[in-house]
Amino acid sequence: MSNRPLFTLLVLTLLSFPMALLAGVVQTENFTYPSTSGGKFSIEDANGTIAITSSDRSQVEITATKHADTQADLDAIRIDIKQAGDQIEVRTVYPSQGQHNGGVSYKVAVPKDLGNLSANTANGSISAENVGGEVSLKSENGAITATNLKGAFSLATTNGSINAICTDLAGDGRLHTTNGSITLELLRSADAVIDAGTTVGRIDSNLPASKVNKGVVGETLEAKLGAGAHHLEAKTTNGSIHLEAR
Repeated sequence: MSNRPLFTLLVLTLLSFPMALLAGVVQTENFTYPSTSGGKFSIEDANGTIAITSSDRSQVEITATKHADTQADLDAIRIDIKQAGDQIEVRTVYPSQGQHNGGVSYKVAVPKDLGNLSANTANGSISAENVGGEVSLKSENGAITATNLKGAFSLATTNGSINAICTDLAGDGRLHTTNGSITLELLRSADAVIDAGTTVGRIDSNLPASKVNKGVVGETLEAKLGAGAHHLEAKTTNGSIHLEAR
């Protein structure tokens, strides 16, 4: 006897099962705060991704999506937001230290003329696009992606890759990872000195390198575009580095 009808019934049952029960409990919260030109914004999380973009509005818009196994675990996670003067601080508060059941993923839109941005998470990726002012992105376990940042920036992770595309370089930059690759793309019209190095890994570059040192397992490279007004440092312990001017 064929088992197809029973198999079909099982599939249909699973498809009709409430997704909230299959994937745990999810809840989205939205917040909006006014922001002044040159203001500061910081966000700190433990479990979850952070994605930041910019807008023409003079406000910070935050979408926080909490997820956990049960409703009780979800309710125990709190989004703490404080505003004082020109500074807005966002922090995820968990019921206990160490391992957490659940987490929060953030989507944030900040003004283009923001003066300072800081984003930190322990477990999750971070991305920032078209953000002005000084930017600091840091993760312990997760990738870092930065596109078209306007000011000085620091991108750091312990376990994860770093990808940065600089189309309008206007400040110094630092890209550091322990276990992961680094990709840095620049315009040929950029005005910067690039200092790259790997402990275990190779460097692939089309930049006009002025100094290259190839070791047994690692490499260093120094290059210069334009007058070298800005300094870019790309360092990884275990991973490759790709540098490209286009």
